[in-house]
Amino acid sequence: MSKIYDKLLILLIFSLSLSRVEGSGKKASAAETVEVVRLAELMRDVLDVYPKSIFQVPVDIQGETSLSSVYTPSDSLWGEGLDEEMVFKYEIKHIQDEHNSYTLRIGKGGQIYSLRGAFGESVPPQGKGNPWNDEVWQFVTVCSKYNGLNAITKPGSVPTEVVDRYKKSPYKNSFFIHNSGAYIPAAPIDSGEITVSFDVMLNEVDPGLMHFTLRDYTNSPPVSFGDVSVGNGAIKCRNKTIAKIENGLWYTIEMRFNLGEKRDGQINVNVKDENGVTQSKLISYADKPFSTLSWMGVFANSDKGKFNVDNLLIKRKRGENNTTIFNKGFEEYNANESFPGAQGVQPTAGSRVFITDKVFASGKHSLEFHDAKRKHGHQPALTIGLSDDSDKELTNLYCPLLGSSISSDNKSIQTVNWGLVPQVKTIHRSPILYYVKTRDVGDGVIEITYVVHNFSALEEVVFDWLNAPWGGTRMTNLPFHYLSSPENELWSREVIKEKKIMNGIDVRKTGGWNLSCASEEPDSPSLALVFGRDRHLESELLKVKEGKPYCQYDNSIYRDWPAHAPEGWRNIRENAFRNYEVAVVIPKFRLAPGTTIWYRSFIVVNEKDRAIELAKSLVDEVDYGLRVFDPTSTPMVPVYIRNGKVFASGNGQPNFELFSKPVPKTMPVFLIENESTGREVLTTDPYLFVPKEKLDYGLPKNHPHENFYSKMAGLSMDENNSNWKRILGYGYVDKPESGDWKEISSRLDRKQFPDVDIWHLDLWVK
Repeated sequence: MSKIYDKLLILLIFSLSLSRVEGSGKKASAAETVEVVRLAELMRDVLDVYPKSIFQVPVDIQGETSLSSVYTPSDSLWGEGLDEEMVFKYEIKHIQDEHNSYTLRIGKGGQIYSLRGAFGESVPPQGKGNPWNDEVWQFVTVCSKYNGLNAITKPGSVPTEVVDRYKKSPYKNSFFIHNSGAYIPAAPIDSGEITVSFDVMLNEVDPGLMHFTLRDYTNSPPVSFGDVSVGNGAIKCRNKTIAKIENGLWYTIEMRFNLGEKRDGQINVNVKDENGVTQSKLISYADKPFSTLSWMGVFANSDKGKFNVDNLLIKRKRGENNTTIFNKGFEEYNANESFPGAQGVQPTAGSRVFITDKVFASGKHSLEFHDAKRKHGHQPALTIGLSDDSDKELTNLYCPLLGSSISSDNKSIQTVNWGLVPQVKTIHRSPILYYVKTRDVGDGVIEITYVVHNFSALEEVVFDWLNAPWGGTRMTNLPFHYLSSPENELWSREVIKEKKIMNGIDVRKTGGWNLSCASEEPDSPSLALVFGRDRHLESELLKVKEGKPYCQYDNSIYRDWPAHAPEGWRNIRENAFRNYEVAVVIPKFRLAPGTTIWYRSFIVVNEKDRAIELAKSLVDEVDYGLRVFDPTSTPMVPVYIRNGKVFASGNGQPNFELFSKPVPKTMPVFLIENESTGREVLTTDPYLFVPKEKLDYGLPKNHPHENFYSKMAGLSMDENNSNWKRILGYGYVDKPESGDWKEISSRLDRKQFPDVDIWHLDLWVK
């Protein structure tokens, strides 16, 4: 490392140390500054896990790189109500010409959550319930053997009552792990007086049929209630006529009911016409119990005809508190614009949902539904998930960041995160560490290197279905999309659809890259993903055959599909529902306990012709394999203990030392603080301060997976009491035959080292 860089690093971390005590008005002491500097040095050792970067562009066309950890608004349009600052951690800004400059942002979970170029923002706009923890560039690992309910029912006969217990349990059994964050559960609407209202009008000349429903998704199967049909001269609720109607006139429908203690299984339905005349009826739902309002749907229900909907409103009253849960009048939208949440739309088949200004309700725009082509799967619908987040405490949960550093050449950022099972209530433990290095190569080329480690304490937890990466582009900004053929021709969406690439294609049957463009011009602002063509397939399969350690066991797959109707991109807002062109690479790697794999691919930001040229040159640079660290050459990192706290620096000898990297037969040691008490612990179990519930669903003792599931407990990550501070290093599971090794428990007091169990191990340290 250069002396100049050392000075710059010291200045940077010194400024960070000042910021830590800024709120108290105190300046950092010399000891505090030394600690910050030493910690940064240790993090560089811990994060030095990546194979050497080979690909370079000539110095004269590299451009400039600026790295920052200071948040500023990106000017990207995200979902309504989202604040980008909640996810931001780092920014890489490449400064060159307009076509190959970009700003890339890394989130707290280690994910690439924003990538702006001349095309604007390329990452999808996100949803309010799961901001930046799904539709981003990230690595995902799946344990197929224990993933979902099929893992329980497929291996053997399981009694129906056992299956029902799993289905109804709040603890989910999906076993895939994000490199971003967890899904934030919707705050339930399960109490109070609920009022649902909307305006509806059937087209005077060509009337359609409308169906409106509310659902409770906490039941299995979901319960529909509040069903209202409008058509054939009447408004009905549960097949009971509330009012007679005429086509071409507006009617306001209001439903009022109670949830919680005052729930009585009845809905008061009111229909008011344009003259203010109201008709009412009390509808009983005693034979269809529901306890939660979690979903609303509006459906076109006939092959021909039109109707309009306006002023959708849902309110809740609890005591003296009134909350508006959903309120849309559509007046802020443009005519002929698609509305976020519209589904089943296929304009070429006549099925549409869009904003119109031809028909007015109270002088406002309305939402128009056309023709339910149900036999072709194009039933126009508006579906909205509902929750009341006004008093919800948990707003985000990103994969805990356990360390980060800036490279010595000031061109890349390295992070290590503990991957999370995205369901916050789960029966599965994540044993995955995601190391990610994002490097600015120059000329618009971004190199992304993943190093993924499985530290499972159970030998049967193998991850064999990976996404490297899961990602994609924002369709409104990059609407023209292609996949390369083996001859490097551009396959259009039509060809992609014809070849059913949504279901997957062998990467060797492609050119190893895709391309998304702002226009069809040669100089169009563009983005390419370069995923390669299974560079080591033959040699890896030979290792499998010969019984040698291997990474890859089969041909890798590429999948590609638009989440929104491609032909409708001109009429949707930039932050429309699933404004997304998905591109996912599935390398067939086997990630077993105690092993580490790595995978390197590229993103290119440039004008179309240059992006194609660079993508073709990068295909053979995509690389991967096992990563094995030699204990004789892997640096050790010291751990100092003072007054029950862990430090990176100290006087004299450290309390013990750990390997900086996952050498064979070791486990990671995490430093976790109990947020309520301030108590720090050193542990191999990142779930130590996560609430657990013993589960017994009655899985038969002779079931092939009974031994595995019997070890599982219900984990409530949404109630965790943890500050995952950092990864300290790695220690041996078993005592080595030579050397001065001590059990870690002998170097710590009881407060710092809890009782040993199958997850919290007493490792051997130097």
